Amino acid sequence: ALHSLDIATFGAYVPRNLDWPHFSYLVIAASGVSLFASAQHQRAHFAWGLFAAYTAYAYALFVPEKAAELHATAIAVGLVLCISILRDSYNLAYRDELTGLPQRRGLNELCMALTGDYTVAMMDVDHFKKFNDKHGHDTGDDVLKMVATHIGRVREGGRAFRYGGEEFTIVFPSK
Repeated sequence: ALHSLDIATFGAYVPRNLDWPHFSYLVIAASGVSLFASAQHQRAHFAWGLFAAYTAYAYALFVPEKAAELHATAIAVGLVLCISILRDSYNLAYRDELTGLPQRRGLNELCMALTGDYTVAMMDVDHFKKFNDKHGHDTGDDVLKMVATHIGRVREGGRAFRYGGEEFTIVFPSK
């Protein structure tokens, strides 16, 4: 497929003395390395899904005797990308980026589903603004992560949430 591209279309971008198939292989390899680096940096499911999809498609292009399997590869790639998008969307909507705890949206859904007895513990970090102003936002973020780690270890069926800012909530259904 790569060998049949019209060089006249892309000629302005490719030096005349460079063999077109080799240049296209170089571009595909560089793109794959770039996608891999992006996935490493972002640590998002979609970025890894895109890298996996690109790798599978590049494999199908480089191994022409497997061209008949390209359709199955395309379907698998599409499924990987859809699952990746769904996982990232869920994390964006329900997980706090800083602490990793579920955020207020998850708390609201849990509260709407609660029936019978339950206990809610609302907590905040005292004097957090003063601490943040004195020690800086990076140190304040580290404190919030540490607090969230401890709150997230709750037992007895409790579920921890970041309510907002320096505020946290633990819900104990049926308690």
